[in-house]
Amino acid sequence: MTSGAGNTPDDVPTVVATLEYRFPRSTVWFGQHSWRWWAVMPSAKEWVLLDAKTPKELAAKMAKANGSLAPNGTSGPAGVRWS
Repeated sequence: MTSGAGNTPDDVPTVVATLEYRFPRSTVWFGQHSWRWWAVMPSAKEWVLLDAKTPKELAAKMAKANGSLAPNGTSGPAGVRWS
């Protein structure tokens, strides 16, 4: 879903809050010009910049960079589920 005024997905704040909760040292945002999801976060040796078409794809990339996988059914504080 998209909103008319901002031309962005309606659930941006929910997704950002959930991913930043799941990966505490990360910063997550939706690029209004690129229409992609972005995150900057520390990995094992350095900080990484990640992008993806969907929040689920970004979560998987973040988990890989973090060295862990989010288990199916995991929920964030806003109730967003990964499965």
